[in-house]
Amino acid sequence: MDKINIAILEDDLKELEITFKMLKEFFDNEKISCYITTFSDPNEFLKLNFEIYDLALLDILLNTSINGMDVAKRMREKNKNIAIMFITKTAQFALEGYSVDAVDYVLKPLSYYEFSLKLKKALNFIKNNSSKTLAFKTVDGIVKLNEDDILYIEVISHYLYVNTVDNHSYKVRGTMSNIVDSLSSKFSRTSNSFLINLKHVKKVSSKEVTLSNSKVIPLTSLYKMSFLESFMMFTSNS
Repeated sequence: MDKINIAILEDDLKELEITFKMLKEFFDNEKISCYITTFSDPNEFLKLNFEIYDLALLDILLNTSINGMDVAKRMREKNKNIAIMFITKTAQFALEGYSVDAVDYVLKPLSYYEFSLKLKKALNFIKNNSSKTLAFKTVDGIVKLNEDDILYIEVISHYLYVNTVDNHSYKVRGTMSNIVDSLSSKFSRTSNSFLINLKHVKKVSSKEVTLSNSKVIPLTSLYKMSFLESFMMFTSNS
């Protein structure tokens, strides 16, 4: 991840300055470029194009008729993947945060150590929910596919078959090792012949994996341990 776009809603200017400085320190340490936009007015904040943001930090108790939870619900209508984190003086809204799929909440006054742990969790969420577009050189020409639209990739007779959620199968020139390097961590191998999208896993048993379209993929002993580790990490951060 080269760059992350962050939006902050905080009506206490002193708290806003502290949050801003801690964010800069964290992302400098992670060697990730960040662009931070700050707001104190929720009405102005809601005018943002949330599709371009990766992370939103919201104060819950605002000095207006709209609180941070209200803002989060309206944000979710526009962007299902943005990581939302609440910054608040009270934990009473923690359970309500689940309704907007908040990655976490952090209590004021901010502690850098605690905040950095929460931000690492948010980063994992962003990585698992971001989706890039890839260009595949098929036998019929170049096809662009979004990662999230790929169910699984199978090797058959020295060709890769990229199978998508809309039931297309694209025959691609290349090797499994090369394509693994181009995909994100949401993909994991289950055998020498199969690479699957963890986002579309419906069920895992001792020797097979069932995908969201009911396709059953073999899970071999050679890849079982690494696959289960990847799957557990993916689900815990999603």
